[in-house]
Order: sequence, then structure tokens, then C-alpha cells
Amino acid sequence: MEAQDKPNYTTSAYNSMSAAWTIVTDVSGGTQRMRACSKTYLPQEPSEKDPAYTRRLGRSVFFNAYSRTRDALVGMVFKGDPQLDEDVPTEIQKHWENIDLTGSHGDVFTKELFTDAFEGHAFILVDMQPALGEGATLADERALGRRPYWVKYKSNQALNWRTSIINGETVLTQITFEEKTNEPKGEYGEDEVCRYRVFRLDQGVVTWTLYRKQKAEGTAEETFIEEGSGTVIGLDRIPVAVVYGNRTGMLQSTPPLLDLAHLNIRHWQHYSDYSNILHVAHVPILVRKGATQDQQAIEIGVGSTVDVPTEGDLKWCEHTGKSIESGRTELQDLEQRMALMGLSMLSQKTDANITATEIRANNLQESSDLATMARSLQDAIELALEFHAKYLNLDSGGSIKLGVAESDLTLDAQMITALITAVNSRPPLLTAETFLSILARGFPGVELEDEIEKLKAMPGFGQAPPTPDEIGKMKKGVDKILGGPQNVPGVQ
Repeated sequence: MEAQDKPNYTTSAYNSMSAAWTIVTDVSGGTQRMRACSKTYLPQEPSEKDPAYTRRLGRSVFFNAYSRTRDALVGMVFKGDPQLDEDVPTEIQKHWENIDLTGSHGDVFTKELFTDAFEGHAFILVDMQPALGEGATLADERALGRRPYWVKYKSNQALNWRTSIINGETVLTQITFEEKTNEPKGEYGEDEVCRYRVFRLDQGVVTWTLYRKQKAEGTAEETFIEEGSGTVIGLDRIPVAVVYGNRTGMLQSTPPLLDLAHLNIRHWQHYSDYSNILHVAHVPILVRKGATQDQQAIEIGVGSTVDVPTEGDLKWCEHTGKSIESGRTELQDLEQRMALMGLSMLSQKTDANITATEIRANNLQESSDLATMARSLQDAIELALEFHAKYLNLDSGGSIKLGVAESDLTLDAQMITALITAVNSRPPLLTAETFLSILARGFPGVELEDEIEKLKAMPGFGQAPPTPDEIGKMKKGVDKILGGPQNVPGVQ
């Protein structure tokens, strides 16, 4: 069977996105995952022997700024629970309590889904439990609780897909999801089983087929056994909704925090060097002058004595430590830069799909990348509710409100400038990571705008008032972080 005829075929778009998925997945895995990746992200030096590299790897600890920032941003969007509107049918509201048939409340399901979207995008498949068989009535099915349910898929689980233009709209006409499960094998063991769930749309009819992959005995040849197939009743579209982190095309995206992941890897590498230098600096080397090659190694301890030749010498050599301070400074600089990248998700940006004329005509506000992600999540949930309703032969699935206002996910340039200055002050008055945590969780008695005003009112943030030169440098720094010149009031 040719590769393009196998359900596990991956498209060129999939292959081009896979490297970024690997990076953010590895980084979010923390110290254990980064150590397992070893030389992929922590190269072995040319003259470094394997035992020395293994020891250095074991001393290296990963400062997971990526996951902390991602989780804080997710927390901002889910500061309050999503609320189903009154137009959501009562039957669907009951299903929301266990939306995936595994006990997940809709709030939990959507939060996990939004977290997955930081890999680029994520999917909701609205599926239906199997029919009871011939002779069963609708009353029988309802009595046994047959109902639609939702399934999450990560971006890397959609291996191939096709689209077509139908009535002027780009429509998904085929998609394959990969599913891996561990199933019992033998008396106590288990075996990983890989299946491929394929949906097709043809002439308004949606069908599905489930394949199981297996390898022929004694060979590497893959074969695919059909385990089931059927028609999706009541739907004229494949029941899949997509949440985008940073959309680049139909089912194509990039992780919105990919640059942060790369910087986090650089921090991992630098921390490894820094901790290794500290280890060397803390362990002095004993030097013996005048020893011959046939002399045995000496033991040093309490009560021991060492004989040296008349012209010989015995002394300790220690690292001067001159490079330690510069290494520590670079680590701090990297941590600052990583913190500021989280703030960039909150800066005002005009939606590329909305023209300036439309903004003025509709009195629309510029929004942040995080606000755009939140809108994508809301759209995907409402589309999934629509599919859910069609399975139940209901007129509409209704709508949903997220637990945060869009305006709370966007900061204007003046606020961003004040926060960046606070982070960059010496010593820092605030870390961007702390700020994101405040936004995500909230603290009693702490109001964001009040804190911003206090920061702006502090001349030089505890230092002498900044000079025009320093203000210019600060402005350039803001422009660089936010991706272009910003109109910052009071900063020329």
C-alpha cells in the first residue's frame, strides 16, 4: 500500500508544524522531560567526556517560564467559569455537567482545550454514542441515555485533512484523527494500540471509518484493519470545531508562545553552564609539585600527613570566580525577557482581518492576542453546541459567555510601558510573571488600574527621574517587545 493511501499519512502542512509542536511539548514537560531530551537541547561540548556530560545534565534544573506564563494566561481567560446562556436547551445544559462522558464538566473540558490551543490549535469533535441496533426506538435510546458527547484532540492528532468550497464557504471534507490507547495484554501486561478515526463529507452526507494499525508478524510492514464504519445522522458537516492559538491558515497555526519556548531553552543551556561553573568553583583542586609518575595518589583527611620532596610543594588551587557574576547577570536578563514575552500577549493589536474603516464604523477596540484566542474559543464552543443540538434534532445549540470581559485581556501601551519599566527597574519592583499571576487569580483589595497608576506616579520607580536618553531607550525596548512602534502617551 502506498503511503498516501494509508490513514496515518501526514500532510505537508502537518510536517511543517510538527517541529514547533515538539519544542513546546518538550519545554512544557519541565526538568524531567528536558533531561530525557539531553543533547537535543543541551549539547555536549567537543572535549566533554560522557561521564562529565551526564553529571552536568543531572545538575541542570529547568526554570519553566513557558508553562508558568501559559498557565497564567489560561487563568486570566478562566478567571470566572464560562456560563451557558439562557438560549442553550435544557437537555444540553444537563449534558454540560458531563460533556465528554468521562466525568468532565464543560468548564473543565474547555479550560483543558484552551491550554492545548497554546500548541497552535486544538479540536472539539462532537460524537454520538452508537445506536442500539435494529428495532430500537428513540424512546429506547433516550431511556438508556444515548446522547452526544465531546472529545478533545490536540493539533498533532489530526494527521491529514481536505477542504472544499461549498456555497462559497471553505468546508472541511475529510479529516483523520490518531488515537492511542493502552489495552490489556497477557495476564498482567498492556499493549499500545493505535487507531485512526476518519471522517468524510460527500454530497452533504458525513461518514466515519475506524482503522486499527498492526504490523505483520516478523516484518515492519503496516496494515490497517477496519474496525467499524457508519453514517453520521442529522449532520451535513463534519462535527469538528477548532480553537486557534495563532492561526496561519485552515487547520494551520503556530504556537503563540513559541519564541518564549526558544528563550526558555537558552536559559536551560545557560543555567547548565552556570551551575557547572559554580560546581567547579566550589571544589578546589589539590596540586602536588615534585611528584613522580610512579607515586601513588594521596589521601587527604583529618589526622593524615603528606610527605613532599625538599623542592616540592602541596597547595589548593581555586577558581577566581570572575565569570560567575556575569553568568548570574545573563540569567537574570533572560528571566526578565521571558517574563516580558508574557506581557506581549496582552498588548493592543488590531485584528488583521478587520480594516481600520470597520474599526471606526463599528467603534471596535483594538484587542490583544490573548483576547483573539478567547474569541476563537468562544466560537468553537458555540459551533460544538450547534453540532450537539443537531444530533438531538433541536433547532439551536445556543451561546456561551466566557468568565472574563475581553477588555480585561487587553492592556494599552501606557499600561504596558509602566509594567515594563517596573520589571526593568533596578532592583525590579515587579516581575511580569507576578503581574500575570495577579491577573489570573486576583488578590483581595488589589485593583490593576490602581497599581498601574501608582507605578506611573513613582519617579524613575525609586531612582532618579529618567533622562530623555533613558526614556528613548525605554521606548525602543517597548517597540521591540511589542513588535513595532507604539503610540505611548507621555513617551516621545
